[in-house]
Amino acid sequence: MEFELKPEKGWEFFTRHKELTDLVFGTFMPLVNQQDWSYMKTVKNTSMFQDTSGNLLTLIYIDQERLAEIHFSKPKSDTSVSKKMSQMLTLLSDDYGLQKLHRL
Repeated sequence: MEFELKPEKGWEFFTRHKELTDLVFGTFMPLVNQQDWSYMKTVKNTSMFQDTSGNLLTLIYIDQERLAEIHFSKPKSDTSVSKKMSQMLTLLSDDYGLQKLHRL
């Protein structure tokens, strides 16, 4: 399963980039530091957080302060989603108004 999270009016009109990024990093970096999760930065404008089940949240930036895309991917349909990842997806949807756009 894979989907993109996107503001209804698009990222160019989204005003909470720093707040959202701070939330994701503030929530997931302690898990990375405890070596429970993985953090990957394969290119300058991309940050990826992977939970213990292999689920991946990817943030792609236009520049250092503005998001261009957020993606979630789950490696297998029978893979569970960690509680922290599930809570984050709910927050991004409910509190930040991001919509899930499923990919085929």
